Amino acid sequence: MNEPYEPVETFGRTLFSWCIGMVMVLSLICGIGEMILGSAVIGLGGLVIFALTLWWTLRRFQEDYEQEIKVYGRHP
Repeated sequence: MNEPYEPVETFGRTLFSWCIGMVMVLSLICGIGEMILGSAVIGLGGLVIFALTLWWTLRRFQEDYEQEIKVYGRHP
């Protein structure tokens, strides 16, 4: 608890992660809404974008975890 936390991830990478997360959530909401109320093709496209950004986010989580293990020797 007394150790200072030094971020491994740069501000730019963190900001980009937030952008990916926003696209992921919005594409899920719009994709489901379009599937229910509008065009099934557009809704399916939104769900595909959601799936791709989810995969990308999980891959980035794994990369960040491995980098923290490398830098700190453990997950802080």
